[in-house]
Amino acid sequence: MEILIQPLNSVIYNRNDFDCGEIALNNWLEKTANQHQSKGISRTFVAVDKNNPSKILGYYSLSSSEVCTENFPSSKKLPARVPIVRLGRLAVALNFQGRGLGETLLLNALERVLILSENIGIFAVVVDAKNTVAAEFYGKYGFALFTDNPLSMVILLATIGQLKNQS
Repeated sequence: MEILIQPLNSVIYNRNDFDCGEIALNNWLEKTANQHQSKGISRTFVAVDKNNPSKILGYYSLSSSEVCTENFPSSKKLPARVPIVRLGRLAVALNFQGRGLGETLLLNALERVLILSENIGIFAVVVDAKNTVAAEFYGKYGFALFTDNPLSMVILLATIGQLKNQS
């Protein structure tokens, strides 16, 4: 199977059949992702099988933001606020979980952020993990916990560059 990761398009993709086991993530894809995309709030990217491109196997969303650095896990002296990209959602359909698609989506998102950073200032990527299992997943790729929230995590752009060099 050849996986393609493409921008969400409300005409091509069947958002109603997606099921990752988390109702909130299913509902967000079905009801909110396209609205946010059309309003410029976030961008959603979907993973599909090249031979069945209307069926969504997984997705992630990105948006720009800034965060206060007071609770950053870094010991570097930083400005009070820094520009970031927020990984707002990342989900994989139930029948594709545990097969590496989550990693593929995450690495695609981080690669996209590296490309963006060539044109705009980005210091890090921030994600709010849904639970401790998700936090462990992100931790394997270099995301570190904010000191004030056990599920808010950050990865610095420099670390993303190192991940890219390892793969």
